[in-house]
Amino acid sequence: MQQRPAIYEELKRSIRERYSSIPQNDGEMIVDALRMFNDELIETRDVDQILREAGELIFSLFGFKEVLIGIRETNGLFRYSVIIGHSKRAEEAIVEAEYRIEEMSCSEDFPCIMVSNQTEFCFKEDLPDDEKEVKQFNRPSEISVERTTLDDMMEGDYLDVFIYGPEDRMLGWIEVAYPTNGKFPPRETIRGLELLASTIGVAMTYLGIQK
Repeated sequence: MQQRPAIYEELKRSIRERYSSIPQNDGEMIVDALRMFNDELIETRDVDQILREAGELIFSLFGFKEVLIGIRETNGLFRYSVIIGHSKRAEEAIVEAEYRIEEMSCSEDFPCIMVSNQTEFCFKEDLPDDEKEVKQFNRPSEISVERTTLDDMMEGDYLDVFIYGPEDRMLGWIEVAYPTNGKFPPRETIRGLELLASTIGVAMTYLGIQK
């Protein structure tokens, strides 16, 4: 074995610190949380529990105060299954909401902006003129406030991340709004949500939940 230089011990210490398993930033925290969530799926066979835990993970880690997860039901309609961070009045309206597959993608009635094959941003200015939709928001009176910046995510803005199964069959979606810092989320947050949605899709497929 060759003689080790004086800097060798410092190198080992530097490598341990640089690649420590302790998360160093928000992105690494998200990756670690998703890894733990994925490990838990192995022990979980209850899709309702999976969705509930996913919603709580998004609420606690991704920086959104309002989280919804919806799934396709046996009749082919999509309904919300997980509701976090909403007032009782808003929750009552959300529970009653149901959507056809045609309403789950960009359309004349829902002109959202697709930023990937999984994610779309929807803005308050494009909300349909439907009282039922407006009632689903915590602060409906604020929807009429005029937008003045490109960075602030306002009441009525939300983003959807779709959950797919085999052959791109839509199984459900994650919907988030009202970020804690009031700003549109960074790119790594979107990628993290997409990874979580893909994990949920695999779990639902594995459990045979392809409604």
